Amino acid sequence: MFVIICLGLLAALLIQFSKGTSFWKPTYDIKLRSGNVSGLKPRAGVLMAGVQIGSVTAIKLGAEGTNVTITLTIYDTFRIPTNSEFSIEQSGFLGDQYVAVTPRLGTNPVVVYLQPGDMVVANAPWTLLGVANRVLASLGNFDEAAATLRETIDAVHKGALSPETLSNFSATVSNLRQASEQASSTLLHLDQVVLTNGPAIYRSGTNLDNTLSNANLLVLSVQDLVASNRASIELSLSNLQSATHRFDMLMANVEQGDGLAGKLLKDEKMAAKMSEIVTDLTVTTSNLNQIGLWRVLFPKHPKQPKVKLRPDDTLKSPKAGTDQ
Repeated sequence: MFVIICLGLLAALLIQFSKGTSFWKPTYDIKLRSGNVSGLKPRAGVLMAGVQIGSVTAIKLGAEGTNVTITLTIYDTFRIPTNSEFSIEQSGFLGDQYVAVTPRLGTNPVVVYLQPGDMVVANAPWTLLGVANRVLASLGNFDEAAATLRETIDAVHKGALSPETLSNFSATVSNLRQASEQASSTLLHLDQVVLTNGPAIYRSGTNLDNTLSNANLLVLSVQDLVASNRASIELSLSNLQSATHRFDMLMANVEQGDGLAGKLLKDEKMAAKMSEIVTDLTVTTSNLNQIGLWRVLFPKHPKQPKVKLRPDDTLKSPKAGTDQ
């Protein structure tokens, strides 16, 4: 009897301190789907922030063999937010596999937790073999890149570094050297010109400065003049606007035939008379220019020739002459 009791206590202690769940703690199950368990085994721990919150109780391969469904038994005292990340990790370099739960910070103040029986998806597990395969693939890509680089270098040697290209490059360098020497000589001459004409350049700068100062003074004077005569300027502008308005009204009246100018434009008879008057005035001014004002006012009539009577002529009356 004592032996049986000791065996029972030993079994209880083994279950209590093992990786499995305890019979005296209430739990709930969560389904985890992953593409590869990466050596995960039943009774592996489920850790959140390094604290064990449950264990793996079952691992089932999918019907097509492309995924695995893992059953996680979680202690009822722990709640897992729905936005948490699940991943299969390894404790140490060659340690046991376990399921890591990492809650993510969310902006929603209301936290929603996973319920019993919910299905979540795990991230792809990190395995040493997978890393080695990726390294080998990277090395293969590196070999391809090295071959491409070698071909590029050969092409450069054949094309860009050919004797003709090197000769052209040498000629270009020589031309560039000559251009730099000419530029240096030009700069030297320019420096000498500046040194020789330094006083003239200084006077020109001084004159330019004085001109700008006078221009500024002129602008200030104009501003003062405008400010002091603002009322007169505004009145002149107002009068100009009024005169423009009156001229517009006069032209409108002329187009409508109102007034003397309108009648001259619209009435043909008056226009003809005005034309005759202008013609007479033209003739009169022409005469004034030619013979003067006195001859225009008092023109000379042609003199009739005088008839001399002879002694034997008799006087005759005008009527008698007409009767004959």
